[in-house]
Amino acid sequence: MKSRMALWMLLAMAVTAMAGCSSLHRKGDPSAWQPAARGGVDQAFVAKVNAQAAQNGTQVLWNQPPQASVSNGH
Repeated sequence: MKSRMALWMLLAMAVTAMAGCSSLHRKGDPSAWQPAARGGVDQAFVAKVNAQAAQNGTQVLWNQPPQASVSNGH
């Protein structure tokens, strides 16, 4: 009985690991993943935050930099 339970647990872990690994591979052009309505990185805000962090002796590592707003002409 214990060996059967261990087999099911091993199978469940293997399926979970394969599902996790398969989600790591991205194909295609990375620029296609970016939203079309964004204006790029908000450089002014990034510079402001980086300057304040430097004053405090820290460094900001941007995982998802803030995006600049784009006016739609209205």
